[in-house]
Amino acid sequence: MNTLTNKKNETTQPKIKATDLSVDDLYWIDGFNNYRAIFQYDDIREKADDLFEKTHDLKLVDKFCEEEYDKRNINPLLMNSEIPKKFRDASFDKYKPKNQSQTKALKIAKDYAKNVNSYINDGKNLFFVGFGKIGTGKTYLSVCIAKELIKNEINIKFISSVDMIFAIKEDFKIKKYIDVPVLILDDMGKERGTSWVCEQLYAILNARYLAQKPTIITTEGSLEDLQENYDEKGRALVSRLKENHILAVVTGEDYRTQKGTYHDSYSNY
Repeated sequence: MNTLTNKKNETTQPKIKATDLSVDDLYWIDGFNNYRAIFQYDDIREKADDLFEKTHDLKLVDKFCEEEYDKRNINPLLMNSEIPKKFRDASFDKYKPKNQSQTKALKIAKDYAKNVNSYINDGKNLFFVGFGKIGTGKTYLSVCIAKELIKNEINIKFISSVDMIFAIKEDFKIKKYIDVPVLILDDMGKERGTSWVCEQLYAILNARYLAQKPTIITTEGSLEDLQENYDEKGRALVSRLKENHILAVVTGEDYRTQKGTYHDSYSNY
């Protein structure tokens, strides 16, 4: 009887809504850590409080606090690089190779980061290829390089080829991908190789080729697969990229589908 009464009381107990909360309550809400993080910044806190009073939207306020905190505390080059937030903790130390190809790829990635000034001057490209294997660390290693470059105040841009094509369709701007000292193009070959897509990629990568600006590319397949993906321009496109490049093959099992130690370590892949 008591159990039933308790369950009834639990179900009939009124739920607290965001509209029932005051600004003073925000600091004590469980999981509202971004709000607590910006509490040291009076100007941001005031804007967050005003936003809550206007909208009573906790998710919106939390996102606002997160973005403003990042602007104050994260290297501007990292923010401008467009590296996804989930990869911001990536480091070479966290990458644990499980086979010979991964060990060699890690060594190549570290060498590229260490000697990047020479490679920038030389316009040397870097490929991480999977030969059909996914979840082996191609993207992760490219991010590790990016973060090392940012530490050395080298401007980079990290973007998947699919997202880059979507962005170009929206604003028709390709100059930012041409001008950046180091472009990291993730998952190249995943986009549909239509004539328009080929034209955009060719325009960007050919301009970088002529200016001797290095591009780091990750791809699930091989260089031959890339060539076949981009109609008649594919051959010329890949030829330019291959003229001066380093190749890192990264094969193995998919860390994303594994459980246990490596699943935890590589959940960001």
